[in-house]
Amino acid sequence: MCGVKKKSMIQVISLLIVLMEDQVTAIHSFGTSAVYVSDVKMTKDKQRIREGKFQVILMSPEALFSGTTWKRIVSTNIFKKN
Repeated sequence: MCGVKKKSMIQVISLLIVLMEDQVTAIHSFGTSAVYVSDVKMTKDKQRIREGKFQVILMSPEALFSGTTWKRIVSTNIFKKN
């Protein structure tokens, strides 16, 4: 993660919420912005995700593929450009 450029955005699909929580904590320790999203945790950071404020976004498959909210967010230009 140390080599992540400031304008890059990495999306990771992860199956385990506990692992995502640990990974976000570890990523923060490198000074990189990160957030996780799962179907059980509706994130308060939804608007910041839309604006591309995070360098790393970890998502559960259920959050990404259930409903249309996250599909729309990751289909926006900010995600396509980065």
